[in-house]
Amino acid sequence: MLVNTCLSAQAGVFYKTNPLPTHYFLAPTGFSLKDGERIYHNQFIAIHHVSTGKANNKVLGWGFVPTFVLTGDLDYIPVWVSGRKSFSFGEGRPKITIGGVGIDLPKKNEGDAFALYSSVTFGNKDKNLTAGVLGINDATKNARFPFLWAITLHGMVRAGLRTWLITENYVLQTPEPYSFLSIHGVRILKPKFAFEAGLAFGRLSLFDGETSRAPYFALPVLGLKIPFKGKTSRMAELLKGQ
Repeated sequence: MLVNTCLSAQAGVFYKTNPLPTHYFLAPTGFSLKDGERIYHNQFIAIHHVSTGKANNKVLGWGFVPTFVLTGDLDYIPVWVSGRKSFSFGEGRPKITIGGVGIDLPKKNEGDAFALYSSVTFGNKDKNLTAGVLGINDATKNARFPFLWAITLHGMVRAGLRTWLITENYVLQTPEPYSFLSIHGVRILKPKFAFEAGLAFGRLSLFDGETSRAPYFALPVLGLKIPFKGKTSRMAELLKGQ
């Protein structure tokens, strides 16, 4: 019976349950880390973040972008803290999450930013869909859009024994034309970490005071997620279903 709780059926074949169900590429799902569990995230090479599970389905985090590597200026280091709480109404039922992120922007911008979000996750750890709303406030002195709303839609589905397909999508309420960001890719589990690769593309509405333009862009996505127990990666332990 204990072994069966660690397995899930996929097309008639039993696989061990997804050991990293709590995040897509950047956004969280409605599944929480257990108290004391940690995950190190690295996205786009430069974005570093650590998530820590707390009691009662809470997750706290912090992160930074080491811009000083390129600029040599220690005042130019974006850092942030995050927190979220999920509410579960029973096995197999939707999970509701509320959370926020506070960002300390470079000092020369004379301001900070924060984001608040709410989402609902449908499905299980191997196949799920998360829909939500995101509000972003930019308090910097030169902010083009002091407050933005975004609609979000993310999902993941198992594609193999250690492979998941992931999508993240954001539509932002910017002045015409609207802005959007989509990230599509794959997560592959290794013995001590999860490797992520994909493509991020979208359109960003820009306004220079007289005219507006909306250039399209496309960027490769590379990332890592490493679950920790104390100072040791516990991916191998999770893959064994323990």
